[in-house]
Amino acid sequence: MKQFYLISFCCLILSFSNNLFAEEETNDNSTTIILSLAQDPSFGFYPFINGSVTLTNSIDLTFYGIFWTQDALAGKEGGLGLLTEFGIGANFKFADDAFFLNPNIGLGNGKFQSGGGRHVVGDNIAFSLFTGYSHNNFEIAGGGIYWKGFRREEMISPYIDQIEYTLSSWYKANS
Repeated sequence: MKQFYLISFCCLILSFSNNLFAEEETNDNSTTIILSLAQDPSFGFYPFINGSVTLTNSIDLTFYGIFWTQDALAGKEGGLGLLTEFGIGANFKFADDAFFLNPNIGLGNGKFQSGGGRHVVGDNIAFSLFTGYSHNNFEIAGGGIYWKGFRREEMISPYIDQIEYTLSSWYKANS
């Protein structure tokens, strides 16, 4: 199962790598792909890919994929059964693209929230809502995520539902 997750993640990255190195055109780019490497005290180190495809001037289709690598999430088995999460959403832009509202829904796979038994597809459902403001190269965003256990497997560990909130800001060095 671990190999399946690794192969899936690699295929996702390779399928979008063409866009990452494409020459920028003079008109507005309708696709954005961002690959991030993050670290936090709850979920440990995790690679994260997200992107958007422009549907209209004020609406983008958004998508993401995360490979959670924290061993505690897999039952402390030395890295076996780590989690993946994939999701889609829509980004609504307002006031000449200065503000945005981005609801998403995702599906987690593993065994962290389903009771710690076997690894399952649909371990949890993740609902998130982010909002933010952008001015020139400065951006600020806040939001929340609710991970709801979706499957109920063997009761090795208690079922866990989680809520996380975030607030972040950044400065874009280039376009």
